[in-house]
Amino acid sequence: MKLFRTIRILGAALPLLVVSLAAKNLGTTTTPGAATFPLATPERVASLVVDPGDAEVVRRAAALLADDLERVTGRRPSNDDTAGPRVLIGTIGRSSTIDALIASGRLDVSSIRGRWEHFIVTRLPGADPVLVVAGSDRRGTAYGVMALSRAIGVSPWCPSRRAK
Repeated sequence: MKLFRTIRILGAALPLLVVSLAAKNLGTTTTPGAATFPLATPERVASLVVDPGDAEVVRRAAALLADDLERVTGRRPSNDDTAGPRVLIGTIGRSSTIDALIASGRLDVSSIRGRWEHFIVTRLPGADPVLVVAGSDRRGTAYGVMALSRAIGVSPWCPSRRAK
């Protein structure tokens, strides 16, 4: 099962789980750098922040990502958006946080705006690490969130995700 292979590759104690954003291909690495985002450190797991007004499929995808992060790290991410590493998840036009980032010029969505089922995953510059998963529509956002799950080694067809 790929999930267990990933845990062994990263080390039994899971010292660091970092998503690499290099070359627009998501992946994991144990070496932090400029094009990476710390999803998990020995101290904490990044918070997942979703606008409550966003679509149900987006909230459900974020809940699945939280489950996956807990499976891989043993710790459940919070939804606290005040400090520390955060993953902001939202749909253009449905998430006030994403819309505010676009309006301020901090987030460029020109490559996905108006397209069907597209997403971007990008790190915002600043002192606190912030990763943004923004979708052109609700399915695009959900696909972006699931891409993070795949990047940490969890398959969408993982048997533990099946309905009981």
